[in-house]
Amino acid sequence: MLRNAGAVSTVLVLVALTVAAWAHGGDGGDPNRPRAATVAGDPRLPWAAEPSYELVEPVGTLSVRLSGPPSVIEEAGVLGRVDLDVVEPVTKQIAALVSTEGELVRGAWLFTVFQAEDPTGLLDDIVSLYEEVGYQAVPAQEGVVALAFAPEEGPVTYRGHYVSGRGVVRVEAFGPDGDAAEAAFHELLAAQLRDLPVTS
Repeated sequence: MLRNAGAVSTVLVLVALTVAAWAHGGDGGDPNRPRAATVAGDPRLPWAAEPSYELVEPVGTLSVRLSGPPSVIEEAGVLGRVDLDVVEPVTKQIAALVSTEGELVRGAWLFTVFQAEDPTGLLDDIVSLYEEVGYQAVPAQEGVVALAFAPEEGPVTYRGHYVSGRGVVRVEAFGPDGDAAEAAFHELLAAQLRDLPVTS
């Protein structure tokens, strides 16, 4: 069991590193020019090309700005397969704003579920996924499930999830400096809660 958790933890760390590398031009571009992703959608489709303005834009250089169904997010390569396997069956739209500041990455996400789905169920599934691979609970505001992962090597990650309206909000921060990641996480979470408060 521990061996499996370690393997999945390694995968999640690699996913985090991939997002950071992608944000810095890991597709082969100039790493000094952070990549901004804008998904241009057909206005006739039932999803917006830009994220909801209720998502707080994180401090730093915005490197990911997109919104669309899970297939669009998967194609952009900004969310790991492990996460997609959990959210894809019940989610009609995913919006994301991710920024970089040196080696520190901050992100705000909104997973909007189909009308027939319960966002609380998605929250429980996401939390279970991270707890199973070694994330530990940390204090946060009421209604928010906040978890942290501090491997011996690799970035320290803080992630918080909560239900707001028809979706699950994710706030995250990760980087090699655990104190900086923790401070950035709590700052972004407080700002996000003001715009998208807990509703369940």
